[in-house]
Amino acid sequence: MATPSPAIPLDFVSKHFPGGLPFTANRAARAEGLSSAQAQLAAGRAAWRRGQTAQAGVHFRQAIALAPDHHPALCTLSDWCLHAGDLTGALNHSARAIALAPQAPHSRLSRAAALAQSGKHTEALHILQPLLTADLSLPAAASLFAKLSRRLGLEKNALELISRLLDTAALTPQDRAELHFSTSELLDRLRRYDDAFAHAVKAHDAHRKPYDPNLIRQQTAMRLAYFTPHKLHGLPRATHGSRRPIFIIGMPRSGTSLVEQILASHPDVYGAGEIANLGDIVSDYTLSLPLESRNYPVCLDALSLRTCNELAARYLSGLSRLNSTARYVTDKMLPNFLYLGAISALFPDAHVIHCTRDPLDTCLSCYMTDFVFGHEFAQDLSHLADYHRHYNRLMSHWRDTLKFPLIEVSYERVVANLEGEVRRLLEHLGLAWDERCLNFHCNPRLVPTASVEQVRQPLYSRSVGRWRHYERHLQPLIEGLNA
Repeated sequence: MATPSPAIPLDFVSKHFPGGLPFTANRAARAEGLSSAQAQLAAGRAAWRRGQTAQAGVHFRQAIALAPDHHPALCTLSDWCLHAGDLTGALNHSARAIALAPQAPHSRLSRAAALAQSGKHTEALHILQPLLTADLSLPAAASLFAKLSRRLGLEKNALELISRLLDTAALTPQDRAELHFSTSELLDRLRRYDDAFAHAVKAHDAHRKPYDPNLIRQQTAMRLAYFTPHKLHGLPRATHGSRRPIFIIGMPRSGTSLVEQILASHPDVYGAGEIANLGDIVSDYTLSLPLESRNYPVCLDALSLRTCNELAARYLSGLSRLNSTARYVTDKMLPNFLYLGAISALFPDAHVIHCTRDPLDTCLSCYMTDFVFGHEFAQDLSHLADYHRHYNRLMSHWRDTLKFPLIEVSYERVVANLEGEVRRLLEHLGLAWDERCLNFHCNPRLVPTASVEQVRQPLYSRSVGRWRHYERHLQPLIEGLNA
């Protein structure tokens, strides 16, 4: 679900507190005629729009602490919990919100989204229904209905609803893009592949986010130049000995969510999803250095054994706050493939699982997926091909230089031989066999990524070779991957 547009103006936040609103700073909010809870809510929404997800959650919870019955804050906190992977929180906050304001659209939308994520699709549709027969002013309701329709056999109804909305409503660029992506997914399911691709193109054209294609080239070049075998093996190695984190890396849409769901179905593994802690820790470390030494990876020249252990301890402490008992905790932050050099210093004994998939299937799936945050390279087939090529170059380099082995998991091999691949993976990790890993789709954990629908179903093979349905549209991608 897209990040909700704020009902409260955000300019007072940037005007008075450009770094974010502190808990005690309510004087300016009162001057603007806003309550303390409203101020926290607006600050949280501003942080969320900037991609500062953890900080947004702090503000939303503070709003509820200040005003426990603040209906907009309860709805927004429910939405945030879904994004953050806290299904219990989303269900609790949305239940309270709808009890306080049962007819409010945001109450119904938040409650329906939480119920849908918990697998109660019919109940979610019942809550959502009044928003689908009113004035069609809530694109987010139509998009949620599109997701529900795939489970309830109502795809054609959803297509008709979204088509009317696209034709008649004054939509924001983000709403228009979301509706085109929803249409594309429905048409793909109905095997109307040319029409599906056309709507994906319209989605990207409606809300194109800035992207610099030179960024991945620069990042790759810097890492290839810095992380020579001599340099990499000369870095200090943390001595804490923990093997608790499992880093799952790969391109988006390469099967990383599937692999994490399989592992998280084992009683000795906690699936934490995308953890931003490592990037924050490295960033904070660079700020402690002289200005000329702050760029990554040059900043690692100043890394000492003591600092290695301190940074690793901070990351491990974050894992313990998420789960204190499981033997392993997975971290599926995909851009970690850019930071394997630092990971090898901070966690020299860690397991790293690299998920691979046919490049054409991977890139097509990226192009046709509505990523709420990030992945700007996926807006253009040529940029996608360029990103994949540089990602592949860097992964080849890591295979040749890292001291610890990468566990390679092919999506196609998993589809062809699920039990064999799961046994191989568990053996690598030193885990006992557990039948629940084969029934990963029964795991009720929340998966707050674009792959949530896939991991809620038994394994299927229809996505293998999917690119062939779209081959006539993919020449820029094919040429780019072969360049």
